[in-house]
Amino acid sequence: MIKMEMVVIGAGPAGLSSAIEAAKEGVEVLLVDENLKAGGQLFKQIHKFFGSSDHRAGVRGIDIGKELINESRKLGVNIWLNSIAIGIFDDKNILIKQNKNGRESLKRVQADKIIIATGASEKVINFTNWTLPGVMGAGAAQTMINVHRVLPGDRFLMVGTGNVGLIVSYQLIQAGAKVVGLIDAAEEVGGYGVHAAKIARKGVPFYLNHTIIKADGNNKDGVTGAVIAEVDDNWQPISGTEKELKVDVITLAAGLKPLSELANMAGCKRTYISELGGWVPLHNENMESTVSGVYVVGDVTGVEEANTALEEGRLAGIDAAEKLGRIAAKESNNKKKNITKRVKNLRLGPFGENRLKAKEKLIKEYYELTDKDCREKYDPVKAMEHQSGEKIKRISVDHIDKTQGPVAVIECNQEIPCNPCELACKFGAIEIGEPITNIPILNEEKCTGCGLCLPQCPGLAIFLIDKSYSSDKSTVAFPYEYKHIPKKGDIVDAVDRQGNYLCKAEVVKVLQLEKFDKTPIVTISVLDKYIDDARNIKMSD
Repeated sequence: MIKMEMVVIGAGPAGLSSAIEAAKEGVEVLLVDENLKAGGQLFKQIHKFFGSSDHRAGVRGIDIGKELINESRKLGVNIWLNSIAIGIFDDKNILIKQNKNGRESLKRVQADKIIIATGASEKVINFTNWTLPGVMGAGAAQTMINVHRVLPGDRFLMVGTGNVGLIVSYQLIQAGAKVVGLIDAAEEVGGYGVHAAKIARKGVPFYLNHTIIKADGNNKDGVTGAVIAEVDDNWQPISGTEKELKVDVITLAAGLKPLSELANMAGCKRTYISELGGWVPLHNENMESTVSGVYVVGDVTGVEEANTALEEGRLAGIDAAEKLGRIAAKESNNKKKNITKRVKNLRLGPFGENRLKAKEKLIKEYYELTDKDCREKYDPVKAMEHQSGEKIKRISVDHIDKTQGPVAVIECNQEIPCNPCELACKFGAIEIGEPITNIPILNEEKCTGCGLCLPQCPGLAIFLIDKSYSSDKSTVAFPYEYKHIPKKGDIVDAVDRQGNYLCKAEVVKVLQLEKFDKTPIVTISVLDKYIDDARNIKMSD
């Protein structure tokens, strides 16, 4: 029997952050993960994070993962990889199957505190031939291209337009694949508009109010095509609306479900909340479950963003350290108060409101079940009204004239938690303020046209317009994160926000700086009449 003060199960963002916070206070921590490498989903996430500077906004997930792993090792966290927590039994005994140098062994570890950070798994949907080779989860495709550098096909159909479907579609295009389309039974795109806009600018069609009927192909050759159809108000396929698409991979982004089985085995009470993905363990405001000393953090408590998982991990790590006598209650409470405020801010706006209410429900049920004072639960945060625009006029392309010079144009119109653009501007021209879900406002008079905000925007939703380029031409600069980067002097096809051809354009500048973190800025010139719509260039098939 091995005895440890704390065992963290799962070395993703939530598990790493909880291990780090506890280790900072001198807690002896064992971090267990079934994979060959720590970091979890972070090493799939080659895109830049949303959120604030506290959440490493504007930094790519793979870099955040490296930082967390390095910090945990420096703090002395003991990390067991290729090790599976089989079960949690009485007195916080954990049975772990460890594979070391090709040899398997069983280890029993007793912990004073356990933090469960097992994450979530992909949901699937059933349709004819859904078990054919070439039908896979969007996360599986993302692992193949971003972790193993293997492109599993040439032509993809993405089923689902939530953030996972949108992000993975964009990354498939970056990897050189052809995304034939995205389908969703809903009438609106489910994820962030800025993510959808990046795909639309590449001309990829969105089939909303559609579902997949069947996959064509066989077990030998795999997927050779897909049949989709429109759905009625009852989500049923409408006969006669079928469309055949030639694809060799069908990726499913049908949502995620919390992996709460281990928490259930430990005796943690659960409840079903659809907004959080399914069955989730009850917990209090410090992420402690109904079993004293057992914490649950990250997607196992409800599917959210990675930056929320990081914060929940910090809460649990600090609270556990306090209860182990390693940190004074006053200092612990101050830290937890700041973290809780940041978590609340992440759950503001239309995308986070339902999750905030769902989390409140979880905590309320926890206190009702444990007969504790419900006044300790999260209090709802009332979002501030957004800037009216009366003080600072929001710029549009129509307002830019031939004498004005370069100026930023922000095409971010949703209330999402993100402010790297505000932090990137050294002249205070971009204002978001509090809460972080405010829509960014550009002060036209302060904007110098430096363009530093373009590569910092995780949504790639900022452009630099210069109508003073010549007597009959203007330029537009935009982020360009694809394999084949154009060169100065190239003649390319300019496209609009939907990827439709507009006109021929000349590449007048390509800026690749180390501080832009692999986000080149491409500037093209077009005739003045096209500048309102030109937002990208066509990628060759």
